[in-house]
Amino acid sequence: MSPPFAQLLHWQRGGEPITGSGGWRFAFTGTDRLRRMDRVWQALLSALPYSPTAFVSAAFDDTSALPSVLRLPALLRRDQVELEQSVPSELAAQLLAADPQLRLGEQPSMTAPGSTPTRAQHRLLVERALAAIERDRVRKVVVGRDEFVPADPEVCGRALEALAAAYPDVWTFAVDGLLGATPELLLARTGERFRTRVLAGTAREPGVLVSDERRVSEHRLAADPVLTSLGEVAVLDEVHPEPHLLELPNLWHLATDIAGRVLDPAVSPLALVDRLHPTPAVAGVPQQPAVALIEELEFRDRGRYAGPVGWLDGEGNAEICLALRCGQLEPGGVRLYAAGGIVAGADPEWEYTETEAKLEPMLDALRPGRSDS
Repeated sequence: MSPPFAQLLHWQRGGEPITGSGGWRFAFTGTDRLRRMDRVWQALLSALPYSPTAFVSAAFDDTSALPSVLRLPALLRRDQVELEQSVPSELAAQLLAADPQLRLGEQPSMTAPGSTPTRAQHRLLVERALAAIERDRVRKVVVGRDEFVPADPEVCGRALEALAAAYPDVWTFAVDGLLGATPELLLARTGERFRTRVLAGTAREPGVLVSDERRVSEHRLAADPVLTSLGEVAVLDEVHPEPHLLELPNLWHLATDIAGRVLDPAVSPLALVDRLHPTPAVAGVPQQPAVALIEELEFRDRGRYAGPVGWLDGEGNAEICLALRCGQLEPGGVRLYAAGGIVAGADPEWEYTETEAKLEPMLDALRPGRSDS
């Protein structure tokens, strides 16, 4: 019997997926969620007699009402091999005692607090963001909206299969009821080596991206802080990598791929993720003023949208992306999210159109044939 969709764990980019079901769900609320998650993960690695693989899905921000989760599946399928994983009850009790805000076990799905903006309200949201930029509060801020799609778990399962088939070159995922197909890699780690990708600047046609200085400037604003941050803890293959055009079935993006070697191999994948997140591509520049402005402007709690999602194992390997082009399972359906980076000169009407384009992959997967109707 298949597990309920909210308990399904799935990660795939072409080829064979990594999947899991059942097991242990560690949920983190409050401050320093990623650091506390890393402490639990390191404790598991130290205590377990085997090398585990776990899935992660973290909230965009510590203020979110939705928890960040670390899931250790009881049954894991990876590299065409099935493995059983377990956590002794004594170890689980020790972890709970060490972190009073940690919760273990399944929790009912919940609706992210807030409301869904209309097109007119989204336009006002962008105008307020532009006013904040004009006042030099931020140089860039990423603002978004949500859309609710009625769907049952069976529809979600078919949607996951449709996304994997339609977008083999991006990362298709289902973790703790969050499903999607994201093009943005936050961190791939193999031993001392790592890779990350910055996406910023979006258009329907590639020529628009290379000729529009506003979009090129937006991309630089997103890439430069990531290069600076990683340069403090790693040797980069290229100090100033050039952006390139990334083609997806319905959109083009400006992308910068960054790779290198960490100076201290003991720095964990989650510690690197905590250092990078939230990136300028999903928050803005400067980081903290942009995050504060997002909380003021957006109509709904982002939950795990634009947060880290992926897997990691006991050998120090990881593949963690930003949860984009995705939706969160809620009672009665799936809540989809999309956002765009706002810089000086942005057109509010175009920004809404961009969110429509970014919602298309999930809408098509959840409503097959909708474009033919």
